[in-house]
Amino acid sequence: MDAILDSLDRGSAAGILSEARDPASYAHQAAAVDAIVARARAAAAAPIPQLPWSLLRLFEDTGDRALFETPYFERRKSLTALEISILAGRDADGSLLTALHDLLWAICDEYSWTLPAHFYLKRPIPILLALFSSETGLYVAEALHLFGDRLDPRVVARCRAEVKRRILDSYLGDYPEEWWERGTNNWGAVCAGSIGITFLYEETDPARRRAALTRVLATMNAFLDSFPSDGTCLEGVGYWEYGFGFFALFADFVHQHTNGAVDLFDDPRARRIALFPQSVALSPSRTISFADAPRFYSAGSAATTILHRHYGDAVRLSPADFSRPVATMPDAKPAMLLRNLLWNNPDRPADPLPDATTYRSDAQWLIVRHAPFAFAALFGSNGTPHNHNDIGSFLLVHGDDEGPMDLGSGKYTRKSFSAERYTILCNGSQGHSVPIVGGALQKNGRQFHATDVAFREEAGDIVFSGDIAGAYGLDALASLHRTFRVRPGDGAVSVTDTFAFNGEPLSVTERFVGYAKVEITGPGEVRFGAFTATFDPALKASVHPEPMEPHGRMQGSGDMRTVSFLDIEVPAGAAGFEVTFSPSV
Repeated sequence: MDAILDSLDRGSAAGILSEARDPASYAHQAAAVDAIVARARAAAAAPIPQLPWSLLRLFEDTGDRALFETPYFERRKSLTALEISILAGRDADGSLLTALHDLLWAICDEYSWTLPAHFYLKRPIPILLALFSSETGLYVAEALHLFGDRLDPRVVARCRAEVKRRILDSYLGDYPEEWWERGTNNWGAVCAGSIGITFLYEETDPARRRAALTRVLATMNAFLDSFPSDGTCLEGVGYWEYGFGFFALFADFVHQHTNGAVDLFDDPRARRIALFPQSVALSPSRTISFADAPRFYSAGSAATTILHRHYGDAVRLSPADFSRPVATMPDAKPAMLLRNLLWNNPDRPADPLPDATTYRSDAQWLIVRHAPFAFAALFGSNGTPHNHNDIGSFLLVHGDDEGPMDLGSGKYTRKSFSAERYTILCNGSQGHSVPIVGGALQKNGRQFHATDVAFREEAGDIVFSGDIAGAYGLDALASLHRTFRVRPGDGAVSVTDTFAFNGEPLSVTERFVGYAKVEITGPGEVRFGAFTATFDPALKASVHPEPMEPHGRMQGSGDMRTVSFLDIEVPAGAAGFEVTFSPSV
């Protein structure tokens, strides 16, 4: 630790992002810059979105996050567009620089840089250190670094005062350490990484800077330690990009600040985590949607761009859609999009995604790719970060089409992170392709986990099995052994459940869930999207839809989707159940 701190003491932020000030650096991103400039001009021509009390109070009063967070993130999205447009030399009349001054001033005026959903009482609310307050401090500090004497000194002085009050002094203030400093999930890397870079930009007192960076580095070490030894991000790819992306941002900054003397990427834990997304990809555009993860994700984000700079071709990279984040994402991040524009090449051919079978033994995740077929399943526990009750769940993909699917995250509201979390369709086992036993659903907590998990390859088939009875907490359920037999060459999988009970047996509803259309085509035969499910024709099957509003990147998307449920009733006393999903096309 001391050697790292000594190198940081000798380092300098002066040369960081020096290429960003040269408009020629953006020439290879002309189409993306055009879209960003259009967004910036629209922001300059419109009033800055307001954040009044009537919106601030809604999360506490009604649980709604979207109505406040939409204008909050719109401000940061505008900040991204304005900064990049000016740096790219697209502000001939100075109107965008004027708008940037106004926006920085408005951000300094905000009651708190923290979202109402993250307010808590340990500190005075205006200076809470949480995800987006820490990020905002970084973005304001980096704006001062990038624009320097192009900004009015009065605005610079105001920005510096607010960064000092809300971030620097707060972090070193007389408060208990934040819970996220334990580094147990994405918060640790996002908050510590943002705060660490802000100190390296803005703190002029060496003793204060060293004290802060000692804590930041400890949090980053704990963050890396929080991952299983196989590098799996149990929160899913979306939160890998967020949390580990900020680790990468900080590590790259430190590498540049110390002229390469400190390389946090040279850590076996970091390398394993860096390779996680490509190992869980189902196709070039699809990923595993376990926990609060998206269904669609492709390489080319700022996180993979930064990692590719340090790990080379070991990290799969594909061209990023640079215009989409500023145009549509509610929380486009200036630090991330800027680096992606500078360092990624949209004309670079996409790296191929080879067929592969990956078993991540610590997480108990299996991923099978044999294009156009892909399959994934998990056992594990119901006590993971951003947990869903989903032990024994699985998903199926055939090209651009789906079969049973993990639904991913729903719209975030106050209920999403409360005692009612598992009443939400996509969070509880009622919204996953797992059995309902005697009317009982799976329970949440680390004590509810799979046992006897095994993986093997057998005569070209892939067999993945485990006992999921422990997920239900039912004394009457002695065992519920689920076995997946995957035939990659055929693009098919069989799911077999065997039951054993203590005393009188219970009935079982075998449930399968997805966004695809489901249609009963005959006894024991159901068309489920791209797949046909076949099972004992004597069993009763039913189909019903339910609406679900998906996660809209920290706000409501307003895009209601229909979730299809296939329920197959297995009577009490049956020894088991088997269904085979084969491609319909």
